[in-house]
Amino acid sequence: MMSDNSNFEVNAERIYDNLELLEKGRVYELQKAPGVPKCATLANRIRDDVDVIVKELNEREGTEATDEERFNLLAKLLGGLYAEFSALSKKQPDALTNAFKTDQVNRVLSPLKKIMASEDSTQYLDLLLEAEDGQTNGKGRSSYSDAVIIMSQYKTACDEFRLKYFNKGWDHLW
Repeated sequence: MMSDNSNFEVNAERIYDNLELLEKGRVYELQKAPGVPKCATLANRIRDDVDVIVKELNEREGTEATDEERFNLLAKLLGGLYAEFSALSKKQPDALTNAFKTDQVNRVLSPLKKIMASEDSTQYLDLLLEAEDGQTNGKGRSSYSDAVIIMSQYKTACDEFRLKYFNKGWDHLW
């Protein structure tokens, strides 16, 4: 939970309150009344609140840039995996993925799903099925064509997410 000092609304409200005191002339230098703040006190309060807001905005901006960079990296990896699995799917659509390939794909899909967790499309995004321990018959594993379908759903969801939050298309990634 955020402290009061890092809450935009609280800091903004205090700034407005202090500005109102200045506008109404409710300062010690004008009223010489105890309990009324001095101009310097009001200026310091406003400066402190603005500094807190600016600091938090800078931190958010840095976090958003990092999120976009991570999203771009994962999207590029998804694009490469999609191309490879598309080729494999054309040759052997019903062949099952091995544990290594399944793990590699899920290592990309899982963080993408987390990044897009707040989106409606997330409920339709699945990971590739992994074979359970000791399974030799392949049941429970995804085929190459299954993997292509799943990755294509992720690509569509990622495209919508990118346009919504980063206002860019995929052109520079694929």
